[in-house]
Amino acid sequence: MRRAPMTLLNVLTPIPAGRESALDTKLASLPADGLFARVEMVHFARWVIIGQLRSDFSGAPRRRRPLRMKYLLFSSGFNGADTDFFEELRLTVGPAVDEVWNHCVNYPGSARRVEFRQ
Repeated sequence: MRRAPMTLLNVLTPIPAGRESALDTKLASLPADGLFARVEMVHFARWVIIGQLRSDFSGAPRRRRPLRMKYLLFSSGFNGADTDFFEELRLTVGPAVDEVWNHCVNYPGSARRVEFRQ
């Protein structure tokens, strides 16, 4: 049986002002063995809150503007197509990811299949 090639995915979603602390608390409360261990096609998956851009490296822009809000970065590597990944994510750990992404702007929830994939 041939395995599907690995796909890398990054999703960046804005966090409304005032929700950062609650989101940080939620991320810290996730199980130590990882929420995504139940999603078979996943090699890795991680959420990170981005609050500022680094400028202390060679080639960084000279003029740096602060971010207007914080962002939640979701990075993942998995076997298969992104549509299959989002469907498996939605069906396997949908309520748990809702508890995280509900802190972000315009998150539709995992119950709304098409909007969740978008």
